[in-house]
Amino acid sequence: MRILIIYPENQVAGKKPIAIPLLSAILKTKGHEIDFIDTSQFNQSDFFDKGITGNGSLGKPNYFMKTSNTSIKHRRFTTPIVDEINHRLMSFGPEVILVSGATIAFHHARKILSRIETDIPVIYGGYHTVGNSEEAISHPDINAICIGEGEEALVELLSKMEKGQHYYDTPNFYFKDKSGAIIKNPRLPLRDNLDDLPFLDYSIFDSNYHFWRVFRGRYYRMGDIAHSRGCYSRCSYCFYDKYYEIFDEKKNILRAYSPKRIVEEIEYLSKNYNLDFIRVHSSDFFAQSEDYLSEFSRLYKMKVGLPNAVNGLIPMITRSKARMLRQMGCVNVSIGIETGNEEYRRKILNKHFTNENVVKKVGYLLAEGIRVTTSNMIFLPEETREMIFENIKLHKKAKIELMDYNSFYPFPGLTITKYCKEKDLLTEEPSTDIVFGCESVLKGNYSKEEQIGLLRTIYLYKEFPRIMWGLVKVAESNSRKGDYIQNILHNAFHLYKYGLDFEQKRNFLVRKYRNFRDRTTHL
Repeated sequence: MRILIIYPENQVAGKKPIAIPLLSAILKTKGHEIDFIDTSQFNQSDFFDKGITGNGSLGKPNYFMKTSNTSIKHRRFTTPIVDEINHRLMSFGPEVILVSGATIAFHHARKILSRIETDIPVIYGGYHTVGNSEEAISHPDINAICIGEGEEALVELLSKMEKGQHYYDTPNFYFKDKSGAIIKNPRLPLRDNLDDLPFLDYSIFDSNYHFWRVFRGRYYRMGDIAHSRGCYSRCSYCFYDKYYEIFDEKKNILRAYSPKRIVEEIEYLSKNYNLDFIRVHSSDFFAQSEDYLSEFSRLYKMKVGLPNAVNGLIPMITRSKARMLRQMGCVNVSIGIETGNEEYRRKILNKHFTNENVVKKVGYLLAEGIRVTTSNMIFLPEETREMIFENIKLHKKAKIELMDYNSFYPFPGLTITKYCKEKDLLTEEPSTDIVFGCESVLKGNYSKEEQIGLLRTIYLYKEFPRIMWGLVKVAESNSRKGDYIQNILHNAFHLYKYGLDFEQKRNFLVRKYRNFRDRTTHL
């Protein structure tokens, strides 16, 4: 069969979804033809009226290292996405359309496809249809969703469709017939063995757009891969918290490829797609045993040898595992901290580690020369300004290079969203139509102006010494004076963080502080 896969995204240049090239590889082994559309490559302006690409965005300044290489251009098209899909329907002639994505992507795809006139069956899959199956199938425009892992079930479904057989009884799917009746089939158990899956099919991706990505000011041709599925943690804001409940798992599980198998795939992708950097997207690379990581490190260094970056969680980091990462060429570990308040982190987010542990475990990585970056949320339920600054101080103490942060959003079905509803903290029912950068829907602590102010200055508070915090506070203000100082501090930030040695930084800050003091008295 001819199958069109649509990946509904906003801005994803340089990144590759992992589920889609896996499905493509599986379906091609069964003789199916695949075409692929990443909506972020096309003009989607008709579909965004707020958030990251539209009016009313509460965005952040670019606090990442700037690149001096302007020769790399991600190819985007001016063609409206609806026109592009209609063109593919004519030129490729798909018999089935597959859509894969999380909550935002699911509803973005629904908006796009509502403008497409076609009788071709559309099957939705991804985290949203697994975690919110009842809600997903309830929409009038949705007739088929995958409610579990799709590798085997999708092959069975497409085989039945190709043969003209009845397929409403296919496990791992919910269907809606022409009368509107919903047919629910049982979920299949989670796959135990990952090693027998085929290698990812990168050939569906744009050789420029989906590969070139900046890391610390330099463009790399990056490969994206996951060496495991699942997570040992059950953070209240994460999909995995609900995942195990859905599959009736009594304890958290982590399913991993064997070191030999996953290194073979990385080696194949690296050579065939000319990669020079590998990004491993598993939930916690450190959750594997020391024997596993020792073997992985040895094989990776011998067969691949490319710089790489991984994700990690504080509890599983050890000094010896940090050493193994250094030996395999790891240059960056991204860690979820989320908040600097220990009690809040433990009771509300269900993350169990202390700030003392953060400093110690990050120290293990820094001692091996591995850069540490973190993901964090601000404007959490009942979070105060003081709590935000606890996190800033923690990052300064732990000497974490980059503190990335985003506004909290209560996505449907999450434990923390239930908490918000129980505490009557929501100003409105959480939308499934938003994109990142929208105003908080929580009652209480922060006005829109305060949100804008903190979003544009947290990175400055984190980087600059406390003697300059008074100026940073002025930069929070959405005023002529605030904009003026924020702009100067932002430029100073890039020079201070990325362009000077320690002695130069000290002298630079002294001069800038005196200059600011003298020049801003008239504003």
